[in-house]
Amino acid sequence: MRRILLWRLCLDPSPQTQNSQVLLALRKAVFLFELRSSATNTNAATGPTSPTSTSTSTSTSSTTVPNNLKDPASAKLELADLHKDKDDAFPDGGFTAWMTVVAGFSAHAILFGIVYSFGIFNAHYLSEGIGTSFQVSLIGSLSTVFIPGLGILSGKLANRFGFQRMILIGSLVLSSGLFISSFTTNSLPLLVIFQGAMFGIGASLVYFPALNLPSQYFQKRRALAIGIASSGTGIGGLLFSFISDKCLSSIGIGWTLRTMSLVCLVLLLSAVPFFKTRLPTSTAPLDFSVVREPRFIALLFAACLSNFAMFVSLDYLPRYAKEALGFSISDGATLIAIYNICSTIGRIGMGLLSDAYLGPTNTLILSLWITAIANFVWLTCKSFVSLAFFSAVNGLFGGAVWGLLPVVIASLFGAGPKLMSLVACLYSVLSIGNFFSPITTSYIVSEAGFFWMIIFAGCVATVSALCGTTCRLIHDSRIWIKV
Repeated sequence: MRRILLWRLCLDPSPQTQNSQVLLALRKAVFLFELRSSATNTNAATGPTSPTSTSTSTSTSSTTVPNNLKDPASAKLELADLHKDKDDAFPDGGFTAWMTVVAGFSAHAILFGIVYSFGIFNAHYLSEGIGTSFQVSLIGSLSTVFIPGLGILSGKLANRFGFQRMILIGSLVLSSGLFISSFTTNSLPLLVIFQGAMFGIGASLVYFPALNLPSQYFQKRRALAIGIASSGTGIGGLLFSFISDKCLSSIGIGWTLRTMSLVCLVLLLSAVPFFKTRLPTSTAPLDFSVVREPRFIALLFAACLSNFAMFVSLDYLPRYAKEALGFSISDGATLIAIYNICSTIGRIGMGLLSDAYLGPTNTLILSLWITAIANFVWLTCKSFVSLAFFSAVNGLFGGAVWGLLPVVIASLFGAGPKLMSLVACLYSVLSIGNFFSPITTSYIVSEAGFFWMIIFAGCVATVSALCGTTCRLIHDSRIWIKV
């Protein structure tokens, strides 16, 4: 039994045994244990031996010591084999693995379908006169801030109590928020509390486990798996916006919110059984040991600034089309629909490109630079066709960024227990962009106009791409390799 435990310890894929010196010491211990066991068995079978034979036996045994137990440098080769064995432990397929992807797709579609359809509710609340434009926008802003902003808390709870349990609790909380808000549609403060904050808290508890789970099952096809799961964002945005618009005109605001609450609850509860974790839960605190690394800091800035720039076009493209170029509200809605469709395609397509050719980090850098260039090209868009082209490119590559970020973190820092910590930390910082981007953009538009708004978005996206490139070069300065 002790022998089995020692060998298991040698092959343990946890981060604590990833250091070559630790691995060397463990393998020395196993070798000495085997040597002692062998000598004991021999003595028991042949009886007492003479000093000469004992010396000969010891000499012979010492000559059979593997070189890698004597030379720490050669242990690096076996450490590479250990990493290979660790990678092979990922199923990279199978019913359970792919069902986590399907369940993640459903979660993304539901959560962000509600978030992206808030514009429909926003227009209704403004028409009812329950508050000013800024006051009403607080409802949607709180949910978009709470979902990523509570990432560290959500990650800690999921690691401690289990993914399925937290997704179940989150589903009940967000559905209850929508249901209660259906009875408070004439009170702005209560809508902010229930439709904004309560929904956002519940959605955060669901989002982070759903986002991280595919990384436990996929290694070679991780970018594709997470790309498919996160592509539910675009599909949900399309479906929920259409359903909300139809329901508001036919059954009213109260029953629309109740319908949304019921749909969310039924779909999420149906998906809960498929959120099965491959790794055990842990009571250990979240591991933020790499947060101070320069490459993680560079990635953090890249993601935050990219998120900041994304909301400029996502929130103001319809308004720009209407006020600057004279297109209708329906045309603006079409542009957002194009963005959502292309975002879905981009998350899956760039995931395939990442797995097959470029690697997740290279694909992320490519997406960041193309998004930055597209923002400056936006200045030249004066027709509906050109705006549609801009929206499509922005969706393809801007949307891909959010499917690639968890994959990049797993690739650079490992897919072990610390993955949840790092993703939660990264997305918590993204809430800064979620909150300040609409406010900053609104100020620029009111004070300087749409031209400088676009320049601002392009500059922020460019700095984001530079930060992402810095992260890539810090990790590996070689250019033409798959990272």
